[in-house]
Amino acid sequence: MKNETILNLLDHYEFREEGNSQFKGPLGFQIFLSETVVVRRLGKIELVTDNLEILDSFLHGLTCFYLRTGDTEKFFISIKEESDFQELHEDFWDCECEEDFIHSKHFQNYCSKCGAIEEEQPDSLVSEVMASR
Repeated sequence: MKNETILNLLDHYEFREEGNSQFKGPLGFQIFLSETVVVRRLGKIELVTDNLEILDSFLHGLTCFYLRTGDTEKFFISIKEESDFQELHEDFWDCECEEDFIHSKHFQNYCSKCGAIEEEQPDSLVSEVMASR
């Protein structure tokens, strides 16, 4: 399983190669690479996986929890996490309708189709507003 991607991932979290497919990182964590990745700490197995995104999430959690730095970015950013960073448009709101659900706050604070009121509804995503134009 040793390839450039996993080596970059381990380097990102400050793991250094000690021997043949063995890496040592912060707080005594060791990683052993074979067909799977085995993470150990103090002789205890903490994680066994063949999924690099799971390994990334695990190592990111260790960095935030044990080292309390919180400023280390994840190596992989999933689509779900990218969507968490989408901006809301403060001038538009969404009603409950399936179509034409974006309304301007300056011109319409009530949807005549579904009866939604702007104050009770979420703001529209910037990407939704741009796509509707």
